[in-house]
Amino acid sequence: MTAASTAASAGALRAELRDIVFDDARPARDALLALVRCLDLAIEDAVRADDAEVEALVCAMLAHAAVALAPLMIPAGQAHPPIERTARAAAGYLASPGEDRWDAFVAAATSSYPFGPGDGCLAVAELGGHGAPGAGDHGAGFVWIAAAQIGADRARDALRAELQDHGAR
Repeated sequence: MTAASTAASAGALRAELRDIVFDDARPARDALLALVRCLDLAIEDAVRADDAEVEALVCAMLAHAAVALAPLMIPAGQAHPPIERTARAAAGYLASPGEDRWDAFVAAATSSYPFGPGDGCLAVAELGGHGAPGAGDHGAGFVWIAAAQIGADRARDALRAELQDHGAR
């Protein structure tokens, strides 16, 4: 893969993600399922094609999702150390992306299963379940799992706010 095709691929994915998250005509439920599918397929393709730019974009999106959704997953006035650690690790990755920071994020997410792109089955039944292409097995499924607990509208609103705060709109 050439540098030009990698950039085009990352640019196309970035535009697709923006369209999914910020499309007001699409119901939040449908948008979040489309987001999970898109991220899951993109990371699988990026790894297969050794496309570091697309892989980094997907990893950043998953980290943004963890940062955005964590506060909604914790009941007001309570603590939830595993989710809080996962959100801190995601923020650390976003502040200084790198393999060590990603590994710390995944380790924290694994400890707060099913929150974050850690080890464990994150497949979404509505997308075909375990083993189905785009079902969330590669980490993105946590977005839908969180949305099922907090509500799709709240989850999408939180993602939108997080991405707008970081210039992804």
